[in-house]
Amino acid sequence: RRLAQQHNLDLALAQGTGPGGRITEADVQRALDARASPAAGVTPLTGVRKTIAERMLQSIQTMAQVTLTTEADVTEMVAIRKELLAQWRPHRLRPMDQDLVIKAVARALADHPSVNTVLDSSGLRHIEEVNIGVALALAEGLIVGVVHNANTKSLLAIAQEVRELAAKARDGKLAPEDVTGSSFTITSLASFDIDAFTPIINPPEVAILGVGRVVEKPAIHQGEIAKRSMMFLSLTFDHRALDGAPAAQFLQTVKRYLEEPRWMAA
Repeated sequence: RRLAQQHNLDLALAQGTGPGGRITEADVQRALDARASPAAGVTPLTGVRKTIAERMLQSIQTMAQVTLTTEADVTEMVAIRKELLAQWRPHRLRPMDQDLVIKAVARALADHPSVNTVLDSSGLRHIEEVNIGVALALAEGLIVGVVHNANTKSLLAIAQEVRELAAKARDGKLAPEDVTGSSFTITSLASFDIDAFTPIINPPEVAILGVGRVVEKPAIHQGEIAKRSMMFLSLTFDHRALDGAPAAQFLQTVKRYLEEPRWMAA
């Protein structure tokens, strides 16, 4: 009885093997061991998976999250990415759509400081640096690497840093400064053929951008139907910190920078 009380175990859960079916100390210990062992087919939440679960639940329960979605014509962006293939070959680097999205978002955040903000117990706090978190998918879960001062870096420098963060994440060598201090996060499901989705904000940030795949399809361009490369952008924002209009204006700016991207290659 003392052992069961110490571990808050209901004795009805123990099967008695003593004389007359009495419950012995060994029976109680077996019941405790069975309670500690996960049931067949059940994987307990531990480590990174448990941390992700707790943070995502905290995000949903403590924020008034709203998602805005728009479609961008990224035909020019795709053209620039292809042009960069030869230029970046000496760096042994292949340009990705995500690199250009990060560059566009960094510039847009500098234009819209209300989005480059965190909300904590002290209130809304504007972040002077544009530090962009990039969601990295690992076997054990999701981790966010941070490109610090992204608005001051070239497209090539951003691409190199993202590859370094991804390599460190795979090797388990991310330092604290690699995963802290972000002011805005970008997450992409383009590689899984996802068009649009509802990303969950990475607290204490007030917004996150979800990036879908690039799809070639008919669209109206300069008054005519033409084959264009299109991409969905989904912005989830905390309505406690931002109203719909400024959030929409920020997303509109990101779209414009991606649709008219020649400035990135300068």
